Amino acid sequence: MGGGTGGACPPRWYVIGEAVALDRKGGSGESLSRDFRLPGWDYQYNTRATVGFTRDCLDGWEVSYFGGGRWSERATVTGADLDSRLIAGIDISPVDLAAFNDADLHFQAATSEMHSLELNRRWWGWDVFSVRAGLRYIHLDDAFTFYSLNGVAEGILDVDLDNNLIMPQLGIDLMRPMGRLTLGGKLIGAIGVNINDGSFFVSNAGTSQINNGDDSEEFCYLVESGYYAYYRLMPNVTARIGYEGWLIGGLALAHDQIYAPLTSVSGLSFDEHGVLFVHGGTAGIEFVW
Repeated sequence: MGGGTGGACPPRWYVIGEAVALDRKGGSGESLSRDFRLPGWDYQYNTRATVGFTRDCLDGWEVSYFGGGRWSERATVTGADLDSRLIAGIDISPVDLAAFNDADLHFQAATSEMHSLELNRRWWGWDVFSVRAGLRYIHLDDAFTFYSLNGVAEGILDVDLDNNLIMPQLGIDLMRPMGRLTLGGKLIGAIGVNINDGSFFVSNAGTSQINNGDDSEEFCYLVESGYYAYYRLMPNVTARIGYEGWLIGGLALAHDQIYAPLTSVSGLSFDEHGVLFVHGGTAGIEFVW
């Protein structure tokens, strides 16, 4: 898109559909059992849909949604005398963790799901660069579950955190047209607030030991970069492939909350300084009319 003057192009709409496969780094292989570790995150397969409108060659608006996938890692081990890494702290009413030790079965699961919604004002120049300014909302649901069976006694630990990031953002795209093929890259930065809430629950043999929660606000940020190749199949149809990475900070992540010792006040406040890095490939198609 783009051109030399604003009057050279009629108003146009465009739609971009993409498949995005992202690998998550950090927090992989965490374990509360002394007998095994989680295997690592699976790739998250998402879709991204973008709808835009340009009033001329230079000026337009764009809305984009990303989501639909879930990172997951889970594993189960059975045997005799399985022990946990959980430690009960000194407390007026000590936390009973007996069902997590000398156990016959340990199960652990970590899951994480992310959605992103953007509204951007876009400006283009001479088919070689584009500037965007807008607002971004990211929702990240991060959870960890540890289940233990000691005879007939069950131990359950569950941490579930919702992160809601609201951030103004600014970015630039650079393009190099080469006939039908265009190579490009983008860099986006955003800062804002993470409005988060969560729950922390532990039970032993059917008796609740910890049942706490908290909600808070924390400064957050995002840095996103990517490299792309576009190939024009027809005047109004373009195929796109690329590779991108997201760095998100200021998050309340489940695996950051489970630290020794556990007491009756665990989960009344959360660590909100977690950092998430994801990266992966994209492929899609663009229609313009």
